[in-house]
Parts: sequence; structure tokens; C-alpha cells
Amino acid sequence: MLTVNYDTYIRNVLRNDFHILFEVTMREDFNTWILNKKYNYGMFVYTNQYTFLLDFSRENSATRCRDLLMSRLLEKFPTVNKLDKNKFKKKTKNIGW
Repeated sequence: MLTVNYDTYIRNVLRNDFHILFEVTMREDFNTWILNKKYNYGMFVYTNQYTFLLDFSRENSATRCRDLLMSRLLEKFPTVNKLDKNKFKKKTKNIGW
């Protein structure tokens, strides 16, 4: 039950582009977003929660939050360049009928 409320909170923060709240949350949970595998949302399965958050921020035009995600990724993995970003590229599967 707690994770459902947490996920809803994160989506609302991204939807409204509250970058300050998102930055505080990201400091605490960025590693779990990268390490968690197969995040389900709607009819899609994302490779991890980070790719979901990146895609969700893109869909909702949350540019400040998306910039925070990308800058944090480059801080955490400094060897990631434009060619290596495909590792975190949107890879989804449609699980609908």
C-alpha cells in the first residue's frame, strides 16, 4: 500500500514539474530507481523505474525534472556519453491485447 502512494506522489510531482521536491526525493531514491528491474505502468513494462520516470517527464513536459534526471545520471555514471545513453533509452513492451 505504501509503494502505491509513493508512486502516485512521484507521478504528481513530475506531472506538475515540482523540481525542488523531485530533487529531494531523487537524492534519496536514485539508486533504487536504477537498480529496480521491470517497472510496470499502464500497459507497458519498463526496464527500470528510471526509464519510466524519464519517459513520464517527457510525456508531461516536465523539463526541469527531466534535466535533473539526466544530470544525476551523468554524475552517477560519468562515462555515459551520447552513444552509451541507449542503455537507459526507453525500452518498453506493450502487454495489452
